[in-house]
Amino acid sequence: SGLTTKEVPNDARDSTFDDYLVDWISNKTSPYQCSTLFRTDTAREMGLKSRHFLFDDVMAHFKIAAKYGALNVREIKASFRLHPGELTAQAKIREWSEESMDLLELMCELSPNLAPFIRKQGLQFLAVGNYRRALRLPRRARLAGCLTVLRTHHYTLPPKNMLTNAVDRRVRSLIQRLLPS
Repeated sequence: SGLTTKEVPNDARDSTFDDYLVDWISNKTSPYQCSTLFRTDTAREMGLKSRHFLFDDVMAHFKIAAKYGALNVREIKASFRLHPGELTAQAKIREWSEESMDLLELMCELSPNLAPFIRKQGLQFLAVGNYRRALRLPRRARLAGCLTVLRTHHYTLPPKNMLTNAVDRRVRSLIQRLLPS
């Protein structure tokens, strides 16, 4: 439709790579290639390959930033649009969930001093993103999608999370029954 529905400036700090990861899982920045400038030889050195080709850009971005640093520009330089024909919209929730766990492991590997924090907060950040993807599925596939996220991440949404309110009562009830007490 061409309408801008939301603008988010880059609020990442220009400090350490650890801070950069914290800023990402705190929704202060978005490390996607459409909003990033790399040297070609550096991007080739790191490669663009992830298990299901969903987080290629983010994994490469983090590897480059960990090794060479990053400089952040606050102004909005890119846009993102969801549409049914995009490749990432066609990926299965299982693939997103598996690749999210791969990304979480990479983040912990690149930032060993913050690994416990990243493992907890990054898991939450990635799981919530995957629950959102599951909730965009056709109604009949939402339950299976949410269960896939739960099984992969072992993370359920806190009761007061606004995303939880969007989940059908059946999904919430089933997720609660599957969780250990």
